[in-house]
Amino acid sequence: MVNSIFTLRQLAAEWTDALSGAAITDAWSQHRGELILAVDGGGQLHLRLSPPVQCVFRSLHAARARRNAAMVLDGVRGARIRNVRIAPGDRILMVSTDGPCELQAFLFGARANAFLVAADGWVTGAFRNQTDWVGRAAPVPVAASLPDSLDAFMARWQGATQGVARVLGRVLRVFDRTLVQEVLHCASVDDKPATTCGLHELESMYAAAQSVARALTTPQPRIYLASNIFSLIPLEHCSHQEVQTYASADEAVRAWAKRALSKHALASQRDPLLKVVVRASAKARRTARNLRRESLSSERAAKYEHYAHLLMASPVQPAGRSSTQVSDLMGNHDPLTIPLKASLSSIENAERYYAKARKARAARNAMVSRAEEAEQRAQRLQALEGKLRSATSLAVLKAVREREAVLLSSLRSQRQPTLRCPFLVYPMPSRFEVRVGKSARDSDALTLRHARPFDLWLHARGASGAHVVLRLPHKTAQPSAVLISTAAAIAAYHSKARGSALVPVIVTPRKFVRKPKGLMPGAVIVDREEVLIVKPALPAGHA
Repeated sequence: MVNSIFTLRQLAAEWTDALSGAAITDAWSQHRGELILAVDGGGQLHLRLSPPVQCVFRSLHAARARRNAAMVLDGVRGARIRNVRIAPGDRILMVSTDGPCELQAFLFGARANAFLVAADGWVTGAFRNQTDWVGRAAPVPVAASLPDSLDAFMARWQGATQGVARVLGRVLRVFDRTLVQEVLHCASVDDKPATTCGLHELESMYAAAQSVARALTTPQPRIYLASNIFSLIPLEHCSHQEVQTYASADEAVRAWAKRALSKHALASQRDPLLKVVVRASAKARRTARNLRRESLSSERAAKYEHYAHLLMASPVQPAGRSSTQVSDLMGNHDPLTIPLKASLSSIENAERYYAKARKARAARNAMVSRAEEAEQRAQRLQALEGKLRSATSLAVLKAVREREAVLLSSLRSQRQPTLRCPFLVYPMPSRFEVRVGKSARDSDALTLRHARPFDLWLHARGASGAHVVLRLPHKTAQPSAVLISTAAAIAAYHSKARGSALVPVIVTPRKFVRKPKGLMPGAVIVDREEVLIVKPALPAGHA
C-alpha cells in the first residue's frame, strides 16, 4: 500500500513538519520518468512517475549526478515550501510554496506527470509533455471515499458480476490491493464470483473494511520482508512473514523504495540473461536427446560388417554384378540379397563394406561423444540458471557473470546482424564528409556512437531536424568557413525549417553535446554553441 491515499496523506503530514520553510534548491531528472527535488537541509524528494517502481519517497542526502541529469521545472527553484498535502480523496501530491506556483504531482497511472500550477489553476510548467500542457488548465482531482454505511456499501455492490476481490476494490475505492486482501482475510471470504456472496458475507466485508479504516488512523509503518509489502498497519494475511517496523512512514517508504529499486535493477540485468541461458539449456538437452536416440538406433556398422563376412565366405564372383544372393550363414540360412558395386569383384565389395562398417562405427562413436558433450553443456547451463535465479543482489550477479564468463560468451549468437548505416553521407573535398542522421534514433546513434569529440556537430536552431556531423579527417584538421557553411546549409535542409529563406544553425564540437537519460530520441543538450545563418541547400549534384 505504498501508493495508497493513506500512505500519501501520512507522508504529506510528516514532510510538512520536516520541510516547512525549506527552499527547493534544484529540480532535475536523471532516470526516465523520475523527478527529483533537492530541498535545502531536507534531502531529496523522488517522484517516480513510471512503472514498474511507481512511488514517491524522500532520501536524506542530496546528490545530483554529474552526468546525464536534465534540469526541469525551472520555476520551482528557490521557492520555499509552505506545506505538503494531498488533494481531497485523490492521490495527487501538492507542494505549496511561497512562489507564484504550486507543484502538483499526479503520481500514478499511464499519464502520470508533475505540473507547476498558478493560482488561477493554469499550468505554467510540466515535467512531461510541456508543450502540450503549458497554458492549459491543470487536471481536476477525482475524489473517492469509503462507503459510510452498510446501505452505501450494498448500493455500490449491486449488480456486480466479477470476482469478489475486483468488485471489493471498486466498492472501497480508496483501498489498494493489499488492503482489499486484508479485508477479505479478516472477513473470511474467498475470492469467488461476486454473485455468490450472501448477505452475511457482505456484512462481514463491510465490518472488516470499517475495522481496517479505523486502524489506519493510528499508523504503525512496517515492511513484510519476504514479499517487500509496505503497510501502515499490521496485516493479518501477512502475519506469517518476518516484519520490520519503523518510527515513521517516511523512513519505511524510503526503505521500501530502496529494496524495490534494487530488486528492479537486479531483474533488469538478470532476466534477459536468464532467458538466454534457459533457452540454450533447453536446446542442449534436445540435442543430447536426439543424438542419443540416433546413436542407439544406428545399426549400419553391424549390417555392413555382416555383408562383408558373408561375401568373404561365399565363392568369389567377378566384377559386373550389381547384387548377389547368398545364404545367410550367420543367421537363419535364408537367402539374403547383398547390393554390390558393379565395377568391383565380390572380394573388393567385401573390403568396401568393411571400410563402410569402420566409418559407420566411427560416426556412431562421434555421435555418442557429441551427445555426452551436449549433456555436459546442459548440466553446466542448468547450474548457471540456478546461480542466476539465486542471485539476490547486483554484486552477486556480477560475481556470477565473472565466474561464468567463458560459458556466457559461448551463448552469443554466431550469426552477425545485418549492419545498417544510420546516416546519409555527403562527401566533401580533402577527405571531409558530412553525415546526416536518417531518423531521431539514427541521429542519436550518429551523435553518440559515430561522431568523435573533435568532429563538428550541427543542428537547425529552434526547429526539429536531423543531427548533422562534419567529420574531420583527423583531430588537427581545420575546415574552411565555406565547408562549415556548406555543412550548415545541409543541416538546415534536413530540418523542418527547410522552406525558410534563412535558417539559424548551431555549430559546436561534438564534445559539447550530451544526452541525459530520459530525453526523447533525438533530443540532446548543447553546452556551448555558435550560430550561423544560412540558406537551406544540398551540395551540387545532390539536389
